[in-house]
Amino acid sequence: MKISEAFELYKTNYLLIKGSSRRLLQDNSYVAERMVDVLGDIEIEMLTMDDIAKWVAAISERVLPNGEV
Repeated sequence: MKISEAFELYKTNYLLIKGSSRRLLQDNSYVAERMVDVLGDIEIEMLTMDDIAKWVAAISERVLPNGEV
């Protein structure tokens, strides 16, 4: 299963059932898109700790001092 598919399953099988807000659904989509931008839409089983570190570094660079992205 690819990263994008995993996020979609999370959204449809958890967030929507739970009745999450529109904002949370948008945030989930944003995170999924940015993760795919950084790592590519790789198979989730192929994710490594190095990939996670790369992702954390990428999102850390995008956060402004006031906490905005």
